[in-house]
Amino acid sequence: MFKKNLTLGMCFSVLLGCQSLDKAAPVEGGDSPQKVAFLADIHFHNVYGKLHDNQYLGLSTQTPDGEKHALIRSMGAQLKSTRLFNETYFVLLAALDDLVKRDVKLVALPGDFSDDGQPLHLRGLASILKRYKEEHGMRFFAIPGNHDPVRPFTTASGKKDFLGDNGQEVAIYSLDDKHCAQGQTDGLVCSNDLQKWGYKEIVATLADFGFYPNSQDKYFETPFTQANQKQFIFEERYFKWCETNNPTKCIAMPDTSYLVEPIDGLWLLALDANVYQPKDEEHLTQKGEDFKGSSGAGYNVLLQYKPELLNWITDVVQRAKKQNKQLVAFSHFPMTDFYDAAQPEMERLFGKGKQQMARMPLLSTAKVLANTGLQVHVAGHMHINDTGSVVGEHNTLFNIQAPSLAAYRPGYKLLTLSDDFVDVETVVLDEVPRFDELFGHYKDEHSHLRRYSPSKLWNDKILEVGNYGEFTDHHLQELIRLRYLPREWPDDLVSYVSEHTFTGLFETIALECDSFNVDTAVSHANTLLQGKTSELFNDFYRLRNADSIAQVSGARQAFYIWFHRALNQCSFKQDDLNYKLSLMLEIMAKFSNAQPSDTIRLHLETGEIKELN
Repeated sequence: MFKKNLTLGMCFSVLLGCQSLDKAAPVEGGDSPQKVAFLADIHFHNVYGKLHDNQYLGLSTQTPDGEKHALIRSMGAQLKSTRLFNETYFVLLAALDDLVKRDVKLVALPGDFSDDGQPLHLRGLASILKRYKEEHGMRFFAIPGNHDPVRPFTTASGKKDFLGDNGQEVAIYSLDDKHCAQGQTDGLVCSNDLQKWGYKEIVATLADFGFYPNSQDKYFETPFTQANQKQFIFEERYFKWCETNNPTKCIAMPDTSYLVEPIDGLWLLALDANVYQPKDEEHLTQKGEDFKGSSGAGYNVLLQYKPELLNWITDVVQRAKKQNKQLVAFSHFPMTDFYDAAQPEMERLFGKGKQQMARMPLLSTAKVLANTGLQVHVAGHMHINDTGSVVGEHNTLFNIQAPSLAAYRPGYKLLTLSDDFVDVETVVLDEVPRFDELFGHYKDEHSHLRRYSPSKLWNDKILEVGNYGEFTDHHLQELIRLRYLPREWPDDLVSYVSEHTFTGLFETIALECDSFNVDTAVSHANTLLQGKTSELFNDFYRLRNADSIAQVSGARQAFYIWFHRALNQCSFKQDDLNYKLSLMLEIMAKFSNAQPSDTIRLHLETGEIKELN
């Protein structure tokens, strides 16, 4: 293991600026409740952006502002991704407009605000945030996720599945990518606007949105701030990582964590929980390709690679209490269990580490985080809506999972802070103006596939939906069909459920379990699920992803719980298909019986979670 040191100083030669702040006399807390919105996993795509170094424009598109050209990914690409790409442009605007109506001024972005840190999208994001800041007085506070700097330093990149004329795909790669090494060819566009930027470039572009101290701030610090520092020089911060066998050979690993007091009495603690493990710890470089991505790391790995952050968090918590500050932390990665204690059953059904369980914080990790004294943390990364908690030595740590704007079910978290409790509202964004603005291009794509590549056809019913909420639900259904079931589920269980009617399925169960009531099961299933066994898989993911805001009726959830209990009365062998089915239903029952996550109140003293609606 290489050596790591907390280092004060300059990571790169470029200073982003300076700001005079008085650390010795933070402003005392106010009495009125404060509201902070958390927009996680936007994965923003600047669909009407322009390439700076290539004349390729994209697809001519009619908009409310006249004709524009759209640089968009294909629908085929979207339906195999855990997130939508193109429609994030419209849903971000809808979310910000909703916040304007609610008169919310403080907005935190807990990571994955961009999609792979590409210049094209980051410039567009910065432009939109700047406009809402200037026109509506909104303040934005960003912290990176694993899709912002995909690697700590800039790397070549690009995508092969942009949508071109006549429904055909077009590849766009950065100039330093191997695809462009020989120059442009037919169907290939080369532009450095498709690079994957590292920390340095991302922070410079979004400097005004949390990374850089602002004159409006009452207070600002980072883990690297010197004691009693009067003149704060903001630059890219870093940990010094050195090779084990050569302590003189070191690199500067950026870290963008910060503490800000945007208004009197409120401290926002932005934690950079990205950990980019070196592929070769004996030969450290500052080349992005020499590091692993941070997607599967999270706090389990952070404890090993960034232990200094824990000391800083503990110190911030103690100072917040002494100075009567309301403290809310946010980062990209979850701090507690996000699968409603269903991990044991999920591992038995899917295997260890599957279903993104490699991202699950260990209980021991969650305890360490709780023992810093931190009480409220908002996370993203998982694209799910959830509430988790863990009890530490002296307090309860609440982990609020904010849903993604780019996936089912789209929304954001709105926190109202008081001295003894925090109210959490989940705002769902089903209605998004202009969400279908690009549908004409998708229809061209579908026509092209039907004629030339029928094996790649996707279900075009997604283009018949009435709002963005329905759009994300259809996206989820196709994602289940095209990606989740083939990659994550036991093939025999998928076939067992998919190839049976409910009558056939229940009759097969009854052959091994005399107590199973076929008539009752068939009656409920045909009524509630319209006879579609595929809805078992769809509802599994609806409940997993959306929790309390899932569009799964109470009657359906009651049926799944009854079904689970009925199977529990049977004795199946562990390799039996009905045993696997019983595990699936047990997991769904745990999702249904989870802690509330829609509109809730967190009691900081007692650790209680109370449902408000």
